[in-house]
Formats: sequence, C-alpha cells, structure tokens
Amino acid sequence: MTRDVLTDPGSRDLTAWVDFSELGDAFTAAGLSVDGPVSQSRVLASGGIFDELAVDPAAPPDAVREADRRAAAALVQPGGMGESIRVLIGSRGSSLGSTLASWARPV
Repeated sequence: MTRDVLTDPGSRDLTAWVDFSELGDAFTAAGLSVDGPVSQSRVLASGGIFDELAVDPAAPPDAVREADRRAAAALVQPGGMGESIRVLIGSRGSSLGSTLASWARPV
C-alpha cells in the first residue's frame, strides 16, 4: 500500500472535505479575488467545455470525441456529480473567476 495518490490513477478516491471559508480567507489574505464556491458543472460549462467538444458537421464520426461529449454531459446534468462537487476560484487582476462562476443554465 502506498500513500502516493498519483500511483495507479483512477483507482483511488481523492475526495476530501474542504473548509471553503478558511480557503477563501487565505485567498483574500494573498490578495486574490474570491468567487464561489460554485458547482463544478458551472465552471466547466462557463469555461467552454461544450464549445471544445462541439460536433463539426463536416468531420467524420469520432467515437472518442462522442464518448467525451457524453461524459461532459453527465457532469452537468441536474443531480449529477458535477452539481455536488464545489469549486472555489481565486484570481488576481482578472475577471476570469467571476466569469467561471456566473454561467446560468439555459432554461
């Protein structure tokens, strides 16, 4: 048994409890702007994951990209893993944090 969490990727549970208030205070003390915590779904969607995985109608079918699109969709479905995982964003001199935290799910 090893304590190296990077040994045998995908086979170890890396989840952890995080005190977002304490982390946010540390970000602020370091001069960072703080946004969140927000859902992982929101960060992925506002970061452009769907644009990155968009289908090019002129391209031949690609099974790997289709699998990636299905996996991304699963991450943002209501009640899914992407909704239960939270992200705290610290940024300096940029509006990136507020942009990533602001995605509104289409109705």
